[in-house]
Amino acid sequence: MKLIKKITSAIDSLNTKNFYLYSGIFVGIVFMLHAAILFNHYTIINELTKNIDAINELREEKVQPLLARTKNVRKQKEQVDALLAQDPDFKLEGYIKDQLASLHLKPQTQQPSQTVREEKYLETIVNIKLVDITTQQIAQFLEIIEGNQRIKLNSIEIVKSKKKPNTIEVSLTVAALQPKELGK
Repeated sequence: MKLIKKITSAIDSLNTKNFYLYSGIFVGIVFMLHAAILFNHYTIINELTKNIDAINELREEKVQPLLARTKNVRKQKEQVDALLAQDPDFKLEGYIKDQLASLHLKPQTQQPSQTVREEKYLETIVNIKLVDITTQQIAQFLEIIEGNQRIKLNSIEIVKSKKKPNTIEVSLTVAALQPKELGK
């Protein structure tokens, strides 16, 4: 209370000219402080906006390849779906048996297995072992497999036959996708 009384008595004792001078100085100081605070505020906002823009550009550079890859994956899925729709009753095991029979080849072993892929497809994998065959026979068989877009050759191992001269033993793994509904 004493401080307020001292201030009011000091103001009352001032003449009009000094009062306006001190009031102008006070208003000027308040205005300058306000201007400094606003300047600081907008400077910080400008820097933060530039940082946000730079971060967004970096994110966009990282996202563009992902978007392109996603687009490619979608396109490939559409191609796979179209390929599967062409022959919905395709069975890899039967196809392989028919093709081997057409070439007069008898597999020693043929073990099928199935794996779920992306909850939409079943991948059927068949391991085949062919014994005492010629390179011409395996070349014809591989050409048949390569001619069918639906079949993928996962691995092949060719060894010279120990039993018969001029023949080979071949172990290969082929795979094909089919819609999961067919595999149930």
